[in-house]
Amino acid sequence: MPRPAPSHVAPLRDLPRWLFAAAFAIGGVWPVFEIFRLALARTLSAPESGLAVAVAFGLLFVARWDVVPYVLRAVCAAVVIFAVFRLAGGPAAALATAVIVITHLVLHRPPAAPALEIAFPLRAGSYFIASAGRWRLTNGHVSSPAQRYALDITRLNGAAARAWGLYPARHSAYRIFGAPVNAPCEGRVEEAVDGFPDLPIGERGSVVPGGNYVLLRVPGDIQIKLSHFQRGSLAVKSGDFVAAGDFLGRAGNSGNTSEPHLHIHAHRPSHIPGEPALPVPLRFNGRWLIRNDIFYVPQQSQP
Repeated sequence: MPRPAPSHVAPLRDLPRWLFAAAFAIGGVWPVFEIFRLALARTLSAPESGLAVAVAFGLLFVARWDVVPYVLRAVCAAVVIFAVFRLAGGPAAALATAVIVITHLVLHRPPAAPALEIAFPLRAGSYFIASAGRWRLTNGHVSSPAQRYALDITRLNGAAARAWGLYPARHSAYRIFGAPVNAPCEGRVEEAVDGFPDLPIGERGSVVPGGNYVLLRVPGDIQIKLSHFQRGSLAVKSGDFVAAGDFLGRAGNSGNTSEPHLHIHAHRPSHIPGEPALPVPLRFNGRWLIRNDIFYVPQQSQP
């Protein structure tokens, strides 16, 4: 039987990144400034203004603000407050401000479980937390028992965005790609997997979701996993002992990842067959981080 002619239609796996980019640019930031324009003109009814402000408010806490320059988040928050003030008056604006502050504090509340204090695993620079926290609203890993408190980390460039462009195809356009990754604490390397390719942007690897990764066993019967390393960059092997700050490899785009970033999570492995591992919260230099947080590592702190 003859093979079907090759299709020139873009594969479906490429659609989500473009749809997401369009949704954020057209359905995300733009309506906030439309609210601003309508607030100036007072053309919204009370129900419409409430709905519009609610959409903008939700955008502040759900959307990833490294896709566009991070400073726009503060601008959008100011637009929401101004729109409420213009449409409903000072008391309503004060209430909206209080709700934003309270929501911020609630989302940043750490879990009750004791956290593991470790150093931030990346060197000097400004880093963006793309996914983290105890709530599904800010962390897509919550549904996985072992990865409940996992973090996905990107790096900000000079424009305060994680890449030049919304979803560029070049790995090098992403500031995190190739960034040196250090051991966050002392421990023994239980597994060090290398050799998986850095996939094209938007293409996900499913054979080994972590791609190239390092699994550390640290005191307290805890394992820390760092994933998506650049192929050929690992500087450690199974059985090695590392100290905090030792070079492990470079951030890449291997495994189940839509774009370059560093994934890190900690868990206590279960010693009972069939029982899931227990997630362990992580604190970096005393900070509990969630989505849209910025972690700045000064140059002078590096060895």
